[in-house]
Amino acid sequence: MYVDKELLVSDGQEPVASGDNESTYSIDLGVARNIAKGRQLYFVVVIDEAFAGTGTTMAIEVVTATEADLTTGQKVLLSTPAIAKGSLTAGRIPIVIALPPLPESGGAQRYLGLVYVNDNTFETTGILTAFLALDPTTNF
Repeated sequence: MYVDKELLVSDGQEPVASGDNESTYSIDLGVARNIAKGRQLYFVVVIDEAFAGTGTTMAIEVVTATEADLTTGQKVLLSTPAIAKGSLTAGRIPIVIALPPLPESGGAQRYLGLVYVNDNTFETTGILTAFLALDPTTNF
């Protein structure tokens, strides 16, 4: 699968701190208009290196925000259930999150991305890659 650089939100990111870890990049919805043309979009999260440390779970939130760093005006569109650390292993089936429909105006902010919410610190272990895709293939 080819991944468009503009649709990549985490590239070898280490979201290991306790609490919120915003994706390294965001998608500018002011530029990327009508990219799906009525088709379902998915965030695909690939675990590159297993998570370890005192953290026990991670939830992934799909968010919009008014700034590219995803910290200002943040609105959570959806959140996954907590994912156990034992499931955050390299080589696992990618985590696929169906993106909810974005309103044409008023409801969504300009930038779209992910926030990784950890219940505690994963120290320095745990690397992932995440991107937006039309077809969530599992052949990685």
